[in-house]
Amino acid sequence: MKTVRELIRPAELCALCGRRIDGPGRFGLCSRCVTELTDSPGPFIVPIPVPDDTNQDLLRCLAVTEYGGLPKRLIQAMKIRGHYRLAQFCVEVWLQPSFHRIVTQSDPKPDLIVPIPASPGGRRRRGFDQSIRMARQLPVPTANLLTRRTGRQQKSLTRRDRAANAERRYAYRRLGSTNGLPGTEVVLLDDVLTTGASLGRCAALLRSAGFSCSRAIVCVVKR
Repeated sequence: MKTVRELIRPAELCALCGRRIDGPGRFGLCSRCVTELTDSPGPFIVPIPVPDDTNQDLLRCLAVTEYGGLPKRLIQAMKIRGHYRLAQFCVEVWLQPSFHRIVTQSDPKPDLIVPIPASPGGRRRRGFDQSIRMARQLPVPTANLLTRRTGRQQKSLTRRDRAANAERRYAYRRLGSTNGLPGTEVVLLDDVLTTGASLGRCAALLRSAGFSCSRAIVCVVKR
């Protein structure tokens, strides 16, 4: 039998489909959407060129699923409408199992996670940086070694222009008195992979600072 509080409390609606949520609804999602998102196709391994790398060592990016359908709506709801609980879903259902594969099934083991910073305008609008929020909940220390300047949005640019724009927008931020120690293995983390320009540029910055950066993980990839 329902309590008085349960009877007068407004029903919570799913952030993606608008259906009534029965039960706790911890992520702000109905059970149908959780099931569909959990069963999305993937993961995928995407090789990304790193600019100015004379050894031509590609960055291997693990993308949990594709950017389309319900995953696309989830990312948009998190980034545009600021549904912060969806970031928790991304971590627990998507990123943690995939990151476990990186830690247990490949070498070298990661020492740090470095999130790709959100745009200053987007961070102010939604009230949080989704990549930093997600990175801090994974079982490896997080280091905010990158900064992002204001400028043109990547999504409005061509592939060629994205690479030039990424070179101007991102910079390395040294923490402490030294750069990366030889052998310090870094994994980059972002929410969406489109052309790979941002991830490639950030990997180049970290390698120039002395870190080893050969892998990245993202929630979704535009294919």
